[in-house]
Amino acid sequence: MPALKLFLLGQPRFERDGQPLTFDTRKNVALVAYLALTRDCHSRETLITLLWPELEPRRARAVLRRNLSVLRKTLGGKWLVVDGDEIGTDPGADFWLDVDRFRHLLSMCQTHGHSDTQVCSQCLDMLAEAAELYRGDLLEGTSLRDSAAFDEWQFFQTESLRQALAAALEKLARGHSACGEWEAAICYARRWLSLDPLHEAAHQRLMELYAWAGQRTAALRQYAECERILRRELQVEPSPDTTALYERIRDGAAQRPSAAALPEAAPPAFPTGIVTFLFTDIQGSTPLWEQKPHAMKAAVARHHAILRQAIEANGGAVFKVIGDAFQAAFDLPLRGLAAALSAQRTLRAEDWGGIGPMHVRMGLHTGPAELSGNDYAVSHTLNRVRE
Repeated sequence: MPALKLFLLGQPRFERDGQPLTFDTRKNVALVAYLALTRDCHSRETLITLLWPELEPRRARAVLRRNLSVLRKTLGGKWLVVDGDEIGTDPGADFWLDVDRFRHLLSMCQTHGHSDTQVCSQCLDMLAEAAELYRGDLLEGTSLRDSAAFDEWQFFQTESLRQALAAALEKLARGHSACGEWEAAICYARRWLSLDPLHEAAHQRLMELYAWAGQRTAALRQYAECERILRRELQVEPSPDTTALYERIRDGAAQRPSAAALPEAAPPAFPTGIVTFLFTDIQGSTPLWEQKPHAMKAAVARHHAILRQAIEANGGAVFKVIGDAFQAAFDLPLRGLAAALSAQRTLRAEDWGGIGPMHVRMGLHTGPAELSGNDYAVSHTLNRVRE
């Protein structure tokens, strides 16, 4: 077993030879996390800009030297490499990182296929271990108020990991339901929904599971909760699909499937052939992150919820999120246009507090496209929509 263990999911903690390690400042913790997750060499200037942007250059270099000395003494071994101006981690260093294990488990499960039966027989243990590793969001409680660049990096790392967890929890709910294990499936579906209470697909899955488990009242109550939160947060009604599911449950038409009768999980419903793409991003986000990082963190999370709800409510599929930029695909141009208009109306009506109005650029383009895994192959169509 590695002598050094780094736990970054949830409140960060560190162990060496089974004994806890402590750092006296959040900046030490942030520096360890950044070096461990990036697995790259960084110049001193890069690290100073990331963590000590408010200090004048000479003092900043002295502070970095002091922090590197603390890391060497605390972590021990060959973990840290300092080569002149370059700072990084030793590629051969023997250490365990919970984020690495989390991602490895998910990738291993992904290689076994996507059907419910396969999830049940080959992946449930790995997915359950990954979900257990996720004690909380990345570096929970380690926000740096005077380091906007680090705050932004941490936010988007967190979003990526949360999306990975959501996908794992969805598979766990689906896999346990395929095995007829309704209570376990409900437990994972509830955790999936807690990551994003505005995600209608999670509400739908939980309604189905309650109905299949014989908890019809809970299923109807879940619809009421979905309706309430969408009205309060986005001023919209549940989608026709969600309402139709509610009506089937209300009328007793939602029959519990047998494990053998459950259909295989379909891959993401990404259209092919002639596809309409919607690309979006927030205008002027970099200076806003620098000036008001904490307000931006809340605003971008809200922006993500609004964009995802508008896209999915209009039959679109989000296939990539890069920072604050969304990329979605639609089978019909009018659906893409409806999603863009719906999102813009909701964004315009939202009170963005201290950051002022949020301006989101949106581009639509229709053309031939081919899938490559869970993404689209580079093509003239994609290049045009990026322009």
